[in-house]
Amino acid sequence: YISFARTNLGEDHAKFQPDGPNIAFWSERSGEEQLWVSQGNDPQQLTDFPTDTYIRGFDWAADGQSLLVNANNVLTQVFLDKNQQSQPMNHAVVRLYQWDSINNTALLLLRIDGVIRFVEYDFKLAEFTELAPGKTMLWGLKTTSGQLIYKDHMQQFWQPGPIEDIHIESLNMQGGKAKSFVVHNNVIYDINKNNQLWSYDLDSGVFKVLKTLREDVDYLTDVNQSELLLSIQVAAKKEVVELTVSE
Repeated sequence: YISFARTNLGEDHAKFQPDGPNIAFWSERSGEEQLWVSQGNDPQQLTDFPTDTYIRGFDWAADGQSLLVNANNVLTQVFLDKNQQSQPMNHAVVRLYQWDSINNTALLLLRIDGVIRFVEYDFKLAEFTELAPGKTMLWGLKTTSGQLIYKDHMQQFWQPGPIEDIHIESLNMQGGKAKSFVVHNNVIYDINKNNQLWSYDLDSGVFKVLKTLREDVDYLTDVNQSELLLSIQVAAKKEVVELTVSE
């Protein structure tokens, strides 16, 4: 467990740069939620979003030269030279899960007429396709082969089928403390409630427990060929407050 970024404020959701040395993550070390990049030391602030910004998801472009960021329900493409390009949308973006920069699509939670929907959005056509209608979503990602995997509010994993969505029964009771999971190539990775890091190969159907992690590990944020990125709870602060309700 080597900590590459740590402050007395929050930072999270680290992601490996495709075919590059950088790791992107959001941090509050500047006083506001901003996107940062690091090569393992001397992190550099990449964005300068306004006060009270909140970031709900980001993902690297396939060429590793930019990131798509959901900041304050708006999508912005941020380049490594700090230039930015907005992505106009007709709906508020609640969560960005994944960006396919090659096909110019993204997996999003959108607020449409007051209803939150899980969609795949096509930026070229400015159109979306609703996915998993009727289900309450926690997280959703596509594999390298384009197969959709999602987790519902019951911590159950699903994939689309020819008629109706298929419950991945091998992953029953494997949901963890976090909403998220990670997909690398065609393999799902997650941490269950027993702090076990596990993998499930969608091609072979093989489930493996890889390692039992420390209890201070919150969740997995990314995987590459040889390393994992984890978020660890270093300290928690609780305060007692008095709430007065006036008549």
